[in-house]
Amino acid sequence: MAAVGRPGGAPDAASIGSIGVLGAGRMGLPIAVNLAAAGYEVTAFDVNSARDAALDAAAIRRSPGIRALCRDSDLLITVLPGAPELGQAMAPDALLSYDAGAPLRAAVERSRP
Repeated sequence: MAAVGRPGGAPDAASIGSIGVLGAGRMGLPIAVNLAAAGYEVTAFDVNSARDAALDAAAIRRSPGIRALCRDSDLLITVLPGAPELGQAMAPDALLSYDAGAPLRAAVERSRP
């Protein structure tokens, strides 16, 4: 995806569309908050429902699950603890089984090896 819209090549909110953040822990929550503060449409999901309160407090829209997050996002950012969690998110009954009628434009992954 070519960077457009802002000085320095950073894409603006209109060119990105909706951003999904998978993982709302130590890194994911601040990423979601900063993106929302910059004007991006952000939705997040975390398997740990204890993080729901932090998402609500930050006024970040919560997704009901991984499939819905993928379906409703133009850009998906995964911020998971490591490879095992990413593997679980990529399992056939999770991430990869969403409706292919609305494919993601891009996905960015950030976890420890």
